[in-house]
Amino acid sequence: MSYCQCHDHCHPIHEGHTEGLVIPLRVGERLDDIPLVVYNPKTWQQEELMLHSCIARQTIVVFYEADFADHCAQDLEQLAAKAHERENQQTDLIVVSTDSVFSHKKRCETEPRLTSFRMMMVADKTAELSRMLGLYDVHTWNCLSAVALIDQHHHIMSLDILPAGVSLSADEILRRLTQLRTRSSS
Repeated sequence: MSYCQCHDHCHPIHEGHTEGLVIPLRVGERLDDIPLVVYNPKTWQQEELMLHSCIARQTIVVFYEADFADHCAQDLEQLAAKAHERENQQTDLIVVSTDSVFSHKKRCETEPRLTSFRMMMVADKTAELSRMLGLYDVHTWNCLSAVALIDQHHHIMSLDILPAGVSLSADEILRRLTQLRTRSSS
């Protein structure tokens, strides 16, 4: 059943009403090339990029509820620590929340575990990317915690949604990526 997201709450689509309707993409489908506003911790600047330009090779896209969520810094620190392994697998990392660029910047500046974090942080304030994957929570105005693995042709290889407050496992993400890569090459 499709759900309308035009009001403060989700409800089944009523006849003739399609305003705000977003039908999420599924595994195997291709992401649209949409504009993104990102915080780049390498330059400490806001940048405007197109989604496809951020995904030149296989990419791990991590969605998290909010910059200041309890487990966020720990998860991002763990993912950053695996940068060498990701590079060996020729894989990039992008993180996404519905927070602003300012919030991303402030979190990186004030959280000791993120001072060396250097991955693109998408400020999905319009929730366009989150909605595209069915990850936008209309009740909290945040995206759900999730991990999407995207191939170099912008197709969704895998999408896992995590319960709120559950931490990511960088080792599990890399294991899944290896498994998907092995499966697609055979």
